[in-house]
Amino acid sequence: MLFPQKIPSTLNINKLELPSDVVQRIQNGPRPRIVGGTQTTDRTDYPWFCSLISASGTSPYCGGSYIGGPYVVTAAHCAYFSGASQVRVVMGHITTTEIGDGTGTIYNVERIIMSHNYNDSTIDSDIAILELTRSPSSDGFSPISVATSGFGAGEGAGTPVTVLGFG
Repeated sequence: MLFPQKIPSTLNINKLELPSDVVQRIQNGPRPRIVGGTQTTDRTDYPWFCSLISASGTSPYCGGSYIGGPYVVTAAHCAYFSGASQVRVVMGHITTTEIGDGTGTIYNVERIIMSHNYNDSTIDSDIAILELTRSPSSDGFSPISVATSGFGAGEGAGTPVTVLGFG
């Protein structure tokens, strides 16, 4: 494994509001992935989505969002065991297939900025910023629109949202 991760041996599902069938799958099966999701193959729909690969690899292992300038936001657990020289970001490639099929632009990482509150045992504050060596906007990629502080005020259970990721 290129990036070993400390995964909690237990998952406290009592704090989560999940349907009983999802709780059952979590208790009885492997780590859950996105449930009920659909595969997208049109990278123009999500020009801000990026993949993380190891510096020596070609298979994406995590996703992220381009937020403007030379910055990408991702989960801290995706970068916790990595130095900046050990990870690369790929824009324009939105599947889990190996990089090298002619899609995607690869960026080197200058610096990894981890949340000061990140806890690898509990996965609390699971957020990190990757500073790239150059801005993806110079290659025509657009940053994600960031939600305003009022987002979520009127939303409730059952409100459709779009989530991208590898699981």
